Amino acid sequence: MGRIRTAHSILLQLAFLLGGHGLSAQMLDSVLVEGVSSIRVPLELIVVRTHEPSNYIHGGKTWWADLGPAATGNITQALQAMPSMSLKRYAPGGLATPTMRGTGAGHTQVFWDGLPLNSAMLGQQDLALGAGNVFRGLQALYGGNSLLLGSGGLGGALNLNSGAELFRGTGQQLRLRQQVGSWGSHASNAEFDVRQVNWISSTRLYFNTAQNNFPYHNSALPGSPVQKLSHAAILQFGGMQDLSFTLKKNTFFAKLWALQSDRLLPATMLSATTDESQADAALRVVGGWIRGFRRTELRLSGACFREGMLYAYPSAGIHSQSRSTRLIGNVDLVNHKQRKWWLRQVGLRYLYDQASTDGYADGVYQNQVTGMVRGEWNPSDHKHVSMLIRQEIYDDQLSPLLAFLGSNFALCKQKLNVSANLARNYRYPTLNDRFWIPGGNPNLRPELSHSAELNVQSNPRIKGIYSSVSLGGYYNHVNDWILWVPGTGAIWHPENARRVKAMGMEANASLERVREQSRLLLNLSYSYNQTRDQDGYQLIYTPQHTAFAKLILKWRRLEVQYFQDWNSRRYTVADNSAFIKGFSTGDLSLGYRLGREERPAFADYSVRKPIFADFEKSTVDIRLGLRNIWNAQFQTVAWRPMPGRSFFLRLDFTLGWG
Repeated sequence: MGRIRTAHSILLQLAFLLGGHGLSAQMLDSVLVEGVSSIRVPLELIVVRTHEPSNYIHGGKTWWADLGPAATGNITQALQAMPSMSLKRYAPGGLATPTMRGTGAGHTQVFWDGLPLNSAMLGQQDLALGAGNVFRGLQALYGGNSLLLGSGGLGGALNLNSGAELFRGTGQQLRLRQQVGSWGSHASNAEFDVRQVNWISSTRLYFNTAQNNFPYHNSALPGSPVQKLSHAAILQFGGMQDLSFTLKKNTFFAKLWALQSDRLLPATMLSATTDESQADAALRVVGGWIRGFRRTELRLSGACFREGMLYAYPSAGIHSQSRSTRLIGNVDLVNHKQRKWWLRQVGLRYLYDQASTDGYADGVYQNQVTGMVRGEWNPSDHKHVSMLIRQEIYDDQLSPLLAFLGSNFALCKQKLNVSANLARNYRYPTLNDRFWIPGGNPNLRPELSHSAELNVQSNPRIKGIYSSVSLGGYYNHVNDWILWVPGTGAIWHPENARRVKAMGMEANASLERVREQSRLLLNLSYSYNQTRDQDGYQLIYTPQHTAFAKLILKWRRLEVQYFQDWNSRRYTVADNSAFIKGFSTGDLSLGYRLGREERPAFADYSVRKPIFADFEKSTVDIRLGLRNIWNAQFQTVAWRPMPGRSFFLRLDFTLGWG
């Protein structure tokens, strides 16, 4: 495989040599919170510390997923268990782009601890490049709620959390994981955390390989013969170093995230062979300072992202390399006062993007300045209103005034929690949209969105069982939707071609029963997403119906997990004349723990229990699993087969002391 031979590679090796210390934290098993400031939820242990202001706003809808000890490899599996989430995947480890609430991949903004990751060139983020074990959790902010982090998330935003909580006590923890599976897949992970009185450090490393030579039925040929996927191997490695130091009222933090990925790109079902490949490398560095006052915090941070991609297609004479640099500066003043009226947060962000590729005449760049003000009104303990205003300047172009107005309140003697919001959002054209040669259009208008949302949540009282039920709906109207269309001479170009209306419904239910030595958890979710253009056609690769069910049974040291999802058809052309059939897959795993260490299975958000307080012993977790247990033959992208039934075996060794 080709590899990007830049300074990234050298720095990546240095990253692996960095010593580590820190804290292993866990988030919850996937839980939904809709505008609720305090709620009991099923989880292992919540210990969350981020270096950006709190990602919570009244009236918004948020979903959290655990990416802690159970995660190995990329994060796409966690996204399968999120409402209104759709993935376009090209085999395991291949390109994976998320879409939320029926919008496009560029309308789902991806952040790392509040820092924007979406490429300025393509406008989207390949989540297959992010290994799950380097993050602590994944947060999904739906619809207008994404304005809390930035603009452009017309469908929503994903925030990858890698922080750790600083609390009393000291300790060290070492975790080693090894996973093997079908089609030559191997995943190795190492974590070393150290927590001292006033500092934390965490080192997380990974190394993943796979051949991906799985059999599939080629429906493009008569009789759908069984063939093996070829030229689909991957090699990915990287790591993250997280440091945090507290001195009196000052906290200093630094992070380094390095990755490299080499992927052979397989041919489609319509092609016999190919020799395409893609190599990606990135080095991302963040540093900052937090100064605490009596009831306020001043947060200053800066970041530098250096990324490169090499696409090679030798038989076609293509050898295309692109490089990009992103500089970010943030200033936030956060107010923690609890009053009826108060200004919650004032923030300012500067973002500079520079990129070069064979598709541009010269290196191009853009500047973005963003100002944000957020306030709250709390007329009573059970009525809350949040207001957010965001103004942005791209180079010399002033954005429309972006705003979010949300509220949540209790009804029926506090048995029902109702949340609602109105939002105005927009997305600026990408560098490719504006400057690609041939076809780029520098006169494109930004996409402008107006959305509304309503959610109702209840926690029915069932003796001995925690339960949660929610039902909600949304409406989103987007003007000037950017679409690449064919022009003269087979040259495609982008236009503000459409008005799009997206509307849908989301229903979720959760039941959990916890006893002294047993646990039963059931999560159910159904989403209906209708996204139609001005001609009444459903947008391509947007399934109307998605659903999933997750069941966890735990008794003493033994745990069984089962996950089943359902996906309706996906149209592949604009006039809906062709589509990919719907599919359903199931995953089953069996785990067993050796060792006496136990963690609470039920807790509050306010819980801050030291992980190492009674952790002077080792544990070994063994898990055997089957993915796609029913051997479904399916695709998420036309003529790109996905694997059938496969297995994995994982060993997880943890040692804590101090």
